[in-house]
Amino acid sequence: MFPKHVLLVSAAGTLLLAACGGGGYGSGAAAQSYTVGGSVSGLTTTGLMLANGADTVSVPTNATSFTLPTSVTTGTAYAVTVKTQR
Repeated sequence: MFPKHVLLVSAAGTLLLAACGGGGYGSGAAAQSYTVGGSVSGLTTTGLMLANGADTVSVPTNATSFTLPTSVTTGTAYAVTVKTQR
């Protein structure tokens, strides 16, 4: 269980994958990439680090959002987890 000072971390809501409007990877179309991020509320201390595999981001005190530094391509699985929290 995580301390009460981290009330909400929502990554799924920020990653918006656009619908494909035709064409596909086989037709020479390039795969699109998207940032992974989300909302944070109630963060009153330092030490929160989120991860998507090896990709990490430290979330500062009083932050309301985060964005991981590495984009993902359409169709790539992602899972944002709490790596560390003090």
